[in-house]
Amino acid sequence: EQKRIAKILDQADALRQKRKQSLQLLNDFLRATFLEMFGDSYKNPMKWKTAQLDEICKEIYRYPTFYGFEYLEKGIPVVKIGNILVNGFVNPDLSNYSFISEKINSRYPRTILERNDIVMAVRGDGSTVKRIGLVAHPNLVGANISPNLLRFNPNQKIVSPFYLFMLVTSESGQKMLEKYITQTAKKTITATDIKQIKVPVPPVDLQSKFSKIFNSVQDLKKKAELSLLEIDNQFNALTQRYFG
Repeated sequence: EQKRIAKILDQADALRQKRKQSLQLLNDFLRATFLEMFGDSYKNPMKWKTAQLDEICKEIYRYPTFYGFEYLEKGIPVVKIGNILVNGFVNPDLSNYSFISEKINSRYPRTILERNDIVMAVRGDGSTVKRIGLVAHPNLVGANISPNLLRFNPNQKIVSPFYLFMLVTSESGQKMLEKYITQTAKKTITATDIKQIKVPVPPVDLQSKFSKIFNSVQDLKKKAELSLLEIDNQFNALTQRYFG
């Protein structure tokens, strides 16, 4: 009986590992596709025209602080560094958010989020320019951000938000950003420095082609993540059944 139970659990665990591998393969495929289509962003071997980030974004901004209020149990959600998931998306589950009133929110209009904005940590050891999130869910439209984050609002007539997101999270994009991090007790990077960073800007039609691939991969990842969650639940239920 013990061998039979062990075999069932081994099979369930093997299935979990395969789902995790499929997610990693999808991430690897997206990175490889980006590199094949656009080349190394730092070296720009395809000689794309370049532009400063503030020339291809409608807004690159952070407020130095929030002040004069207390967080609420409901209202306008405030995105913090911890709300950026490891998969690169801002968490759409609002159960772990802090909130502010509409009145307070109106005092900080330049950091009110829109769909497909990008947010990036600009202060904090281990987080500065490393924690970058894409605002992809309608739950987050109209949310605001904490002073430790900076908002990019891409001008979609010039740059695809998915292209820009992949660029700043790529190894090459990280090299561009890290040049401007201040090596103080608490690592920081300023919006002024970020705005002047020059990046390749490929033709819009090529970016649009990549955007379709990006969204298709995200759809596949969502299915794989749901499948993994279901398998995890079944595995835990089996474990509880046999050993609980």
